[in-house]
Order: sequence, then C-alpha cells, then structure tokens
Amino acid sequence: MGDAAYVVDLVRRLRALTVPTSYGYRSARLEEAQSGDIMFYVKRFLPPYLRKETHRKWPLKALDAKTSLKAIGDSLRTNMSVFVMHNLDDFLVSPSDIAFLRSVFGERATFCPLGGHLGNLWYPANRRATLALFGALKEQAAKYRFIRRTAEQTS
Repeated sequence: MGDAAYVVDLVRRLRALTVPTSYGYRSARLEEAQSGDIMFYVKRFLPPYLRKETHRKWPLKALDAKTSLKAIGDSLRTNMSVFVMHNLDDFLVSPSDIAFLRSVFGERATFCPLGGHLGNLWYPANRRATLALFGALKEQAAKYRFIRRTAEQTS
C-alpha cells in the first residue's frame, strides 16, 4: 500500500507526504509512505484527494457519515443481491461492526472465525463456502436470465 501511496501522492500532487526529497534521493519519502497504517492513509490522502476531485472540503466525520455501511444500511438490508463473507478476527472490525453486519444481512452473512483482513481464502473451509455462494449466485442469475428471456419472447 505504501508504494501506491507514494505514486498517488506524486502523480496527483496531493502533498500528503511531507518528507523533503531531492533529485537524487527519494527513499525517505518512500519510507514515509510505507510507514503508515490504514488511518494514516485515510487522514492524509483521502481529504486532499477528494478536495481536488470535488472542489470542496470533506471532514472525516462527514465522509464517514456519507460513505459508511451504516449510512447505507437500509438499502443493504433490502438488497437481496448483496452478501457478506467476513472474518471475525479482522483487525479493522469491532464487535459492534459484526453485530451491525449480522443485523443487516441476517442469513446473507457468513462469518469465518479465522482469516484476518482479506486472508480467509487461504483456509480451505472458507474457500469452499465462498465457491458455494458464488455457485448459488450463478444458478440464481441463470434462472433470472431464463425468466427474462422467456418474458421478452412472449411480449
């Protein structure tokens, strides 16, 4: 993520990275980019990027209120096409986040005990569960296409 942050800061001229560089020495800035955690990137890169793209200021609280899953919870609750497969030991998620996901998605949520952040596909049981979900979705999509084709042919 640090390499991408370095390039984005350079290409977009965000000035989110502050360590000075010279023509011959850029390693210190790359080290700065690689040293951050997720909140470093959210706080240092997102506001300047959005300010350039939308021409307005975006305080972090406003961004969270507008873009979080909780902000679109009602829509997620009724959208039967959205599913969740998540890991209970993901360091980015709190117990209250898990409770929120369970309440919104109900049967459409699958929680694996292990896997961390984006690591659940390494576990064979998690991989099987993911493939089973995709298989069911593929069958559902095929039935929908058949029904739609049939309806189009009769009208």
